[in-house]
Amino acid sequence: MKKVLIAIIFLAVAAFVCSIAPNYFIGDTYTKDEVRVIVNNMEITHNDRKMPQVAKIVDGKVMLSQDTVDILFDKWLYYDEKYDTLISTTDTNVAKLKLGENKIQIGEEDFEIEVPAQEIDGVKYIPIEDLQDFYAITVVNNEKIVITTEDADYVSAVLGKKLRIRAYKKNFSRTVATAKVGEKIEVFDYKDPEWVLVRTSTGDLGYARMNDIYAEDMAGSMPKITLPTPKVNLIWEYAENYTPNRSGESKIDVIDVVAPTWIYLNGTEGNLKNTIDTSYITWAHNNHYQVWATFKNDSMGIENTSKVVTDMKVREKIVSGLINLCKTYNLDGINLDFENMRKDDSEEFSQFVRELSAMLRQNNITTSVDVTVPDGSDTWSLCYNRYEIADVTDYLVVMTYDQYGSSSRVPGSTAELSWVESNIKKLVERDGIKAEKIVLGIPLYSRLWWVRNEKLSTSAISMDRAISYLEKGAKWDDEAGQYYVEYQDGNTTYMLWVEDENAINEKLGLIEKYDLAGAAYWRMGYETEDFWKKIKE
Repeated sequence: MKKVLIAIIFLAVAAFVCSIAPNYFIGDTYTKDEVRVIVNNMEITHNDRKMPQVAKIVDGKVMLSQDTVDILFDKWLYYDEKYDTLISTTDTNVAKLKLGENKIQIGEEDFEIEVPAQEIDGVKYIPIEDLQDFYAITVVNNEKIVITTEDADYVSAVLGKKLRIRAYKKNFSRTVATAKVGEKIEVFDYKDPEWVLVRTSTGDLGYARMNDIYAEDMAGSMPKITLPTPKVNLIWEYAENYTPNRSGESKIDVIDVVAPTWIYLNGTEGNLKNTIDTSYITWAHNNHYQVWATFKNDSMGIENTSKVVTDMKVREKIVSGLINLCKTYNLDGINLDFENMRKDDSEEFSQFVRELSAMLRQNNITTSVDVTVPDGSDTWSLCYNRYEIADVTDYLVVMTYDQYGSSSRVPGSTAELSWVESNIKKLVERDGIKAEKIVLGIPLYSRLWWVRNEKLSTSAISMDRAISYLEKGAKWDDEAGQYYVEYQDGNTTYMLWVEDENAINEKLGLIEKYDLAGAAYWRMGYETEDFWKKIKE
């Protein structure tokens, strides 16, 4: 009986040991010289922990690889091969680090640095400590590299009692570190009343019972709050050659932004031409409009536009010039409208948008970028990376018109309802663009088509003129969301899909249906006199 009892006790002890043994296994092991990196509440030293290359210490400075920085702090970190420069953008700033140069350019200022960005074993490395303010992080080199981001959610505690930190959320678990009295630790998952994740001053991570943390002092971190992007209702004003005099006109209730086509590229060196009218700005502001000047590449051509967007120094000059214009003329925003570009330049154009948007936002200036609908020709549609542009700009204005444009070989609508909706779905559901960034482009014009002697011709006409054709036997087309008119006059056949308040009201319904950011109308002066009243109703 005694032997049986001993055997039972032995088996029970063995079972207990086996049950808790995994909690005492040694986890990750590191080489003696390996630089360990902790970001907030996660160790990222190894490849399987989101760190593509090992960190380096060069002349006492912490160096992170380009890929690591790209993953952790700047998903659009860009290398400019021509100038051998790494370019980083945040929401409100641009940093440029030329490899091998003891200098960093942040915005328009240069700062000396002790250790330059450089290539080590074929990998580009960045002195991350010199970018702490830029990335809103703190970097501490204390046995491990401990990085804390501004938006991390934790509380800091100064301990009044020694604390054992365990590998798992269990009492019987390996101790990974011991925090001393008076040591400052960070407590993550602090809302959990039982087990919390803690980080010591040397970057050790583990678990402790909340009740075991005796703090002499405790302070919280405030996570960064992203405010929703406000709605926008914009109308373009064609003003390349002269600006219409609107001084006697009152505000259009449903419009809050006017975007005159005022600024143009002037050659390939970054010079700007403008037709800005100060009296128009005064009128607009007095009527509580914001003024977003439209900046265009008209007449530049594909090759000259390519020279501009692919050159870092030229882009820099343009950004500086636009900011100066905004400050000089009290402009509220820039509406970037570059069209007819090379598909191969799509990444460089996205980089231009990143640099422009960051520096404009730093100066409290709104950035919107006009793009065509997805899926088309290389120079008309595929020249934009819409996801990248939308991610960094305030608004992506989608020009959902010219479905059948002046170069079309068949007649068709300017913007059928079903076509407009299908393109919204592509942007939101397929391309992953946030609906609250998308401003829907709406035409205030229609396109009249006619066939004479088997030759197809077309002309854009105003809303007034388009409505005058309704009496010639118009029929409502549910799929198009428009009235369609077709009639014969002698040997000529006329066809017209009418953009009136009914058709446009159908499109405005899509803004509500998909919770888009708003509407952008092309252009002022094409609408009927009572159009805005009807739309408001």
